[in-house]
Amino acid sequence: MSAISLAQGSSLYGAHNRFSRTEEAQAQTQKGLATGKKVADAYDNSAAYAVAQALTGQTNANDAVETGLGNAQGLAAVTQAALVNLQDTANESQATLIKLSDSSLSATDRAAYTQQVNSQVQQLGSTVSDASFNGANVLATGAANQSYLANATGGSAISINATAVGSLVSGLQSQVGSSPGQAALAYAKTLQTGLGSAAQAIASNQHDIGNYRKANGSQTDALNSGIGSMLDSDPALGSTNTAGNSAKQQLAIYALNNINRQHAQSMGAIANSLA
Repeated sequence: MSAISLAQGSSLYGAHNRFSRTEEAQAQTQKGLATGKKVADAYDNSAAYAVAQALTGQTNANDAVETGLGNAQGLAAVTQAALVNLQDTANESQATLIKLSDSSLSATDRAAYTQQVNSQVQQLGSTVSDASFNGANVLATGAANQSYLANATGGSAISINATAVGSLVSGLQSQVGSSPGQAALAYAKTLQTGLGSAAQAIASNQHDIGNYRKANGSQTDALNSGIGSMLDSDPALGSTNTAGNSAKQQLAIYALNNINRQHAQSMGAIANSLA
């Protein structure tokens, strides 16, 4: 084989490799533009993909925690709203009981106030029964504590504890009856104290839930940002790379054609010299 053929063969090999590499780069760029990912699977970058999968597992766990904390916040909000209504109604019933303590009331007025206070304590019971969120109620008699994970590691939890409100309301209802007296008035004051304590506890729960949700959300945002940096493609850069790769492909094709033409000319010259 002549030195010319060897040189041309070496040039042809190099040009072919450059063309192949350019084609692979172009295919990768087009894949990124189509999927929106510079690393769409383990084939693209196995290390980055494995790390991103692990981080995605963490974000999924955080999402599950967020769902639980959302339920906790919903229960706390419903409970707080119920407690506000209960305190208002309890104030009204206490005022009615104070009126009933007046011994100078006429029989007609006493009957009217007795009916009124019975209606008010009945409303208290209805409010307690309606204070449910997603099947949970911490105001009802016999209610159970509700616990929720506060972070994905399971190291923290938040508990919305059952209250004595339902029992206190039932107690007031039993004290009122057809002839409410001083015992009912005293029980109404006890109910007010219980409602105040429950409202304070729920306010504390809401504060804690808000902090946990904020921390969980910030961590999830940071994880998603990291995953995006590893996996997501840059459309503008992809377009630029596409144009650059196209130009490289054209140059590689030109080089291949030129080498093939030179090779053909050299072989023709050799054939003529042997003729």
